[in-house]
Amino acid sequence: MNSSKKRLSSALIAVAALTAVSAFAESNDAYPVQPKTQSTLTRAQVEADAAKAEKSGGVLKNDDSYPKAQKSTGPGKTRAQVKAELKKAEAAGQTPEINNNNYPAATK
Repeated sequence: MNSSKKRLSSALIAVAALTAVSAFAESNDAYPVQPKTQSTLTRAQVEADAAKAEKSGGVLKNDDSYPKAQKSTGPGKTRAQVKAELKKAEAAGQTPEINNNNYPAATK
């Protein structure tokens, strides 16, 4: 009797596992079928377009080709100037309230 219970339990577990696997496999069919497309350009035309875009700066291949930061054209603002500018903008209602960023001052 004990042996038949083990077999029945094993069979039920196997059926449950196979059912779960097949249900999971079927759920991947929900993606829409992508239509096949045919390019109207030749390989040479595509390569020429890519070379043209690269020369005009329209394509960045990696971080090394990313435009470098521009040098400052003049002296920057002091911390006091920036704080005064922020206070003026807040008083005029020009700063959006995304969240309450009233953090305590940093301590050294």
